[in-house]
Amino acid sequence: MNRKLLVLIIGMMAMFLTATAFAAENKSPDRYGDKTGPQMKEESQTQMDRTSRPGMRGDEQFGAENLKNVDDIKGQNVLDANGETIGEIESVLVDSRTGKVEYITLTSGGVFGVGGDKYLIPWQALQTATDQEDQEEFRVNLTSEELENAPKGDEVPSRAQSREIHEFYGVSPEW
Repeated sequence: MNRKLLVLIIGMMAMFLTATAFAAENKSPDRYGDKTGPQMKEESQTQMDRTSRPGMRGDEQFGAENLKNVDDIKGQNVLDANGETIGEIESVLVDSRTGKVEYITLTSGGVFGVGGDKYLIPWQALQTATDQEDQEEFRVNLTSEELENAPKGDEVPSRAQSREIHEFYGVSPEW
């Protein structure tokens, strides 16, 4: 039993790392709003520098800096549209068929994780940025008041519930 669980966890981590790398390469900064102006220009120049190396094509680039360990994401604070902490990431849900990260579970309120509300937030609805101390932070484009009206729960949703969750956060399901 423990061996099966270990194999499952390792498999899920491998799928997460693959999905994160793929998502990072195909992420549109304008769509998610996490890079603007000088950041985009600097990143574009860096990407051009990498792709202009002899023997390297753009699709062969590996963004190791974009790979995240699930354990490093869990426990991270999530900020609202005003930059205020609204909760923390309790878990990361990966689609076992595609290896893509689909949702995070946000725990908000409560004391020491007890009594708080839980929300499934589509991964697409999160924006990442680096704060002034070069720490990665996660943001959702809602105020804490708007979050109170979000669908609550941490159960894997049905297709209809998933559509409702995605619509609430203003992102399209990728299925």
